[in-house]
Amino acid sequence: MGRTKLNTERNLVKELAQDPDVLHRVKDNAYAHKLYAALCNTEWQTDDVLDILKDATWSASWRAAGGIVADLRGEGDYLDWYCSGMEGYVHEDIRQDFKRLGWVCVEEDAPIGEEIKENRWGMSTGIAGAFSFHRFKKNE
Repeated sequence: MGRTKLNTERNLVKELAQDPDVLHRVKDNAYAHKLYAALCNTEWQTDDVLDILKDATWSASWRAAGGIVADLRGEGDYLDWYCSGMEGYVHEDIRQDFKRLGWVCVEEDAPIGEEIKENRWGMSTGIAGAFSFHRFKKNE
């Protein structure tokens, strides 16, 4: 299912899978898309002092991120989310949920100079959806 890099004792995926709020929210396509984007091209660190001192982080490949979202939703597979667009952008909804779980984004690859409008999240996902998103954007 792709690669994740984990050099901390805590496991972000397990913590997401055990959180009832995240499991409820991820059923919504917009939230799931935000979660996928936030797991790609980012590094997350726990708020544990030892992890901070060791610079221990967690990250995932795009394929793994898609699989994580599909698994949390209990449907589909990584291709439903892979290349959905906006990879590396951490939406405030995700930032707040991760903060509540004790995780902070220490590296992200957010698009520069472009605000992502709320109505774009979840409207097109996966590789096919990414192509339709770009067509939609050109026609705005």
